[in-house]
Amino acid sequence: MEKKNSVTRKLVVNSEAHAIFSVLADVEKWNEWTKSITSISFLEKERFVVGGKASILQPRLSPAIWTITEIVENKSFTWKTKTLGVIITATHTLESSPVGTVVELRLIYEGFLSGLLFAISSKKAAQNLELEINGLKSKCEMIG
Repeated sequence: MEKKNSVTRKLVVNSEAHAIFSVLADVEKWNEWTKSITSISFLEKERFVVGGKASILQPRLSPAIWTITEIVENKSFTWKTKTLGVIITATHTLESSPVGTVVELRLIYEGFLSGLLFAISSKKAAQNLELEINGLKSKCEMIG
């Protein structure tokens, strides 16, 4: 069920969940397979772990610090950022199916001004999720 003030993209990738998760977990290389990311760099020695913080630069968006809040190995990871009093949660979920792995990417906006920020940014967010999910599919299917 779609949450209020959220954007979701879902598709099937012809690759094993562990291989897809490995590509997702290597966040500093996302700019190699999606045009929605200029760069991602971890701010601390601890990298892809709960509590890890990364600086993300995206075209035509302000830089943002995202904090990893949950990792379920080979299944999902979640990170969050805060801007203008709005918490944006990004989930990356993998589910095995008979035809491949179902990948779901979702952005959820929460907080006092979430409706306003969602109204202003949801079109760009949807475009970015589309670039990300299609780039992930291409990358994962290319490497097998």
